[in-house]
Amino acid sequence: MVMKLNRVWDIRMPPASKKVVGGKLIPTVKGAFSGRLMQKRRRVAIEIHGPMVSEANETLNKPPSPSGSRRGLLSRAQGTSQKVVNLSAELKDDDRIVVRILKKRKTWGLMRDHDDSSDDEDSDGHHKGDDEDNDIANYDDGWVEYRKYDLDEITDDVLDRDDWEATMGRASGMERRELKFDTKEQANDFVNELKELRTLVEERASIRLEAFRKAQAEAKAKIQDLTKGRSIPAIRTRSNVGDDDGADAAAGSAPTDATTTTSATADTISMDDEIQLLIEIVSATDLPIADRKASDPYVVVYLGSQEVHRTKHIVQNVNPIWTVDNGSVFVLHCTVQEFFATTDGLCFLIKDYDNLSKNEVLAKLTIAQTDLLNMAKTGGNERFEMKLDEMEHDTKSSSKYFDSKLNLRVRTATDFDESFLRQLHSIQKSKKLGVYADQAFVAPHAERVKLLKRESKVEDGVTLHRVKPFPDPSRDEYDTKWLSKEAIMKEAMAPSTNWIEAGSGGLGKLYLEVLYADKLLNKDKTGKSDPFACVIYEDAIVNTDVVNDELSPRFMPWTPRAYRFNIQHPSSQVMIGLVDFDAENGMDDHDPIGRATIDITNFRPSTEYLLTYDLHKSVLDEERPKAGTVTVRLRVEYDSYRDFLKGSLAPPPHNYINLSKKHDFKTSYFVCNGEEVIGKFDMDAIKSYRAELEGYVDVLYYVTQALMTVLLWRGHKQVTLFGKKIMLPVHSMVAFVMGVLLIDNFNFLPSFSLFSIAWLLLATNEQRQRNPSPWHGSMTFAEMWYAVLANKAPSIEISDHENEAAVRKYEAALEERREQEKLKAEQAKANAEKLNSFLNEEAIAANEDLDTMETKMDSGPSFNPLAGVLLPIQNILAMVCNGLRVARSLVLWDESIYSFVIVNACLAVGLVLMIVPWGFIVRWTIRILIWVLLGPWMKLVDIYYVRKLQEEGDNDVKKFQAMAQGKMATVNDTRRTMMIAKENLMKLRAMKRYMFGKYVTSVPQFKTFRYPDYPLPQSSAKPLKEEDLSSEIKIKEIKQGQRLVGPIIPAWGDAAAAE
Repeated sequence: MVMKLNRVWDIRMPPASKKVVGGKLIPTVKGAFSGRLMQKRRRVAIEIHGPMVSEANETLNKPPSPSGSRRGLLSRAQGTSQKVVNLSAELKDDDRIVVRILKKRKTWGLMRDHDDSSDDEDSDGHHKGDDEDNDIANYDDGWVEYRKYDLDEITDDVLDRDDWEATMGRASGMERRELKFDTKEQANDFVNELKELRTLVEERASIRLEAFRKAQAEAKAKIQDLTKGRSIPAIRTRSNVGDDDGADAAAGSAPTDATTTTSATADTISMDDEIQLLIEIVSATDLPIADRKASDPYVVVYLGSQEVHRTKHIVQNVNPIWTVDNGSVFVLHCTVQEFFATTDGLCFLIKDYDNLSKNEVLAKLTIAQTDLLNMAKTGGNERFEMKLDEMEHDTKSSSKYFDSKLNLRVRTATDFDESFLRQLHSIQKSKKLGVYADQAFVAPHAERVKLLKRESKVEDGVTLHRVKPFPDPSRDEYDTKWLSKEAIMKEAMAPSTNWIEAGSGGLGKLYLEVLYADKLLNKDKTGKSDPFACVIYEDAIVNTDVVNDELSPRFMPWTPRAYRFNIQHPSSQVMIGLVDFDAENGMDDHDPIGRATIDITNFRPSTEYLLTYDLHKSVLDEERPKAGTVTVRLRVEYDSYRDFLKGSLAPPPHNYINLSKKHDFKTSYFVCNGEEVIGKFDMDAIKSYRAELEGYVDVLYYVTQALMTVLLWRGHKQVTLFGKKIMLPVHSMVAFVMGVLLIDNFNFLPSFSLFSIAWLLLATNEQRQRNPSPWHGSMTFAEMWYAVLANKAPSIEISDHENEAAVRKYEAALEERREQEKLKAEQAKANAEKLNSFLNEEAIAANEDLDTMETKMDSGPSFNPLAGVLLPIQNILAMVCNGLRVARSLVLWDESIYSFVIVNACLAVGLVLMIVPWGFIVRWTIRILIWVLLGPWMKLVDIYYVRKLQEEGDNDVKKFQAMAQGKMATVNDTRRTMMIAKENLMKLRAMKRYMFGKYVTSVPQFKTFRYPDYPLPQSSAKPLKEEDLSSEIKIKEIKQGQRLVGPIIPAWGDAAAAE
């Protein structure tokens, strides 16, 4: 926007008669006692600002001038020979009106070329231009800007003969001023011009409303077709607004869906109807530097002269990002009359916060009403980068290469948005976090234990035990208060009656019941542990009730032990931990007992699994003592196996669990990561990573055996031929055929390379099926193809202790083989040490000294002076081991769906590549390159092209500028991408802190545990009948997952799952 036209009057101006103090206009001392004695010569100008005329002028950001002067279109002051311009006749639709007060530039003395002394101090909020950088602030005859106001900022004006008085400015910069004209005629001329312009602005508001009504009517049919009759209009009628306006939601209800309002038709839209827009101030980039090295920016938003929102300031940052913590989101709620009546639309004023001095204006952005409504049509999904083309600060910019920008998101606001923000503002005053924590978290509940309360009794020679944590409330108390061990176990195995739904996925359902645990470690010094189970699955966390004073707890079916999780991704794992409850007073932490991971990837639908797992505290140590066992009942259900398979094509989501209490956070951290602290220096962790990497050397044995099997044509595939069972060397036959074909035709090399990957995965799948344990197997390649074609995975039946003898024999043989390989490795190492000792005894002595020092450091205190050096090595080892674990899960078909997809992709692409004549393509490509690049005609290229480029390159400024612009565009794209990623992370973190709590646990995204947990032999599986599947469970409570979806105010729970 540049100044196109103006009119100027000479005036005398005394000091301000009133200024804002404490939010009120208070009379000033200078205005009361020195008003007539301190009148300064000033000029007042009414200006019309509008878009630039040509692209060239738009590039320079200057008004056009035929004579070359930057003031060519400006009219002279009143009374000069220049013809007076009729501003009202020249006002266009996109123009804005500015009233500017000018003062004389000082042209002599030490302060030459600076402003003359002002009549009073500049106040916070005044717009004051810079003498050199702001072209429109420089007038003829040495006049410069003193004050600048939008038309909306001038209110309560009164004319008394040749004196005109009005309230000017916004908020803390508001003041009451008097302008004294030379004659009464000039005062009337000025006031009439203002009145006429105000009338035109009001008429323009009506025209804009009519245009908007027409556009609303044209788009209404399309919007209703897209949303199936549901719409969220930017304009709503008074009749559609409720009295409470979502007050019930503000009281603390979960934000599971957005509340919509009835769309107002174009015929019923009037100037009294309401506009509600949800606006997010996302961030700003490359702001000017107001302090020594940076600024402390904050944003004030005005609609006309009314302040509608103010963010908090960000300390020392020229690229600030605002979140819900510092006021990034607000609702613009006003009538259509108020919205369209403003001259400029919505004004964003960016200021620098200072404790001791005035808050300086850094930049300003105005958005027209129609542009704001068009931005809202994107639904908040688009991030608008608005150039701050009215820089108000006269200090250095933070970037000489990039423009300052303010980034916004806008969408139509709903009643829920307003109630959400009302609650947010009320909660922020108390600094409370985790407002919706109770709606996404099942806390462990412990019954109060009375002293000297007996736990067992004998009746009729039968020992009865107290049922914990409490009897069945749906039956008579005495029926389930005292039971024998067998009766308690029978009750624990009964179907659950108190189900809780949790999570926010949409692929299927996971039904999990925590039945019982056995032989848990005792974590209490007096008495026994008080265990409860914590279960984490994707973005949901739940806990069972606490069973007091028990090492083999039975979780009763009437307690909250049963959960229906909504599945986000098929590869997600269930993590369960048993914990001793010790946080009765809220100060102590729970004591971890043990944990296990349940991999559901290879579980079949319509099958009920009864699974028992060993519990361990560590997920990393080479020797992991058992901490007990836990038994669960589980089944997976989904409607379509193809949809389940498609859901696996994307990587698993990286979920985070936010909690409001520290002891709950420590429990969740243990369940996800074991007793090891990730990122903290631990010498035992380094040793464990080293041992794990050495363990992968064992793979060489299996690779060697596989090569021997292929090369020596050893049979491995059993087939029946003429009534006899023989072992066919299938792998050797395949290798022989591929080798013969490849020798005859090297075009098969790319295809056979892909076939080899598929061949390797199929071989590992076959090897996995040889394990006699049914829990170590997975679906075969043929079974997975059958499931794809039938759109349903086959069920499976596994009896308890199935093949237990064969499994023990297989594991013993495997362990014996490992021990043999270990002995061979140790013997080879001993031989190497003897050889080294023979060659250089002194060197080995020095090495022994180093080994001794390392051992002493290990056995010393936990503080290690080498931690700063060893911690990066530990982190690198962790990354390498995690990568190898992910690769292991793919090769060994732990991630069976991914392995299946890779095999089919390699086979399909390999078949396509078989028909490509690679030899012909390579041969002719090399031939063309040689003829083109190595021929004698390259001399002509050198003479007529290369040398001229070299000669012109040194002085060719245009090419250099083009190259620089290309590089700067690349840099700008990279900066923008990084900025968006940082914005999303900070905003999501702040929103989750507010909603669920400040303590964050990262849920493992991939299968990166060193030791996979497999069910014990006593586990079983049985197919379910149709009547069992059709019987619905009763959901007593719903706990939403913590996954947030969408910009500004994100959806979660059911709304997030729908998206």
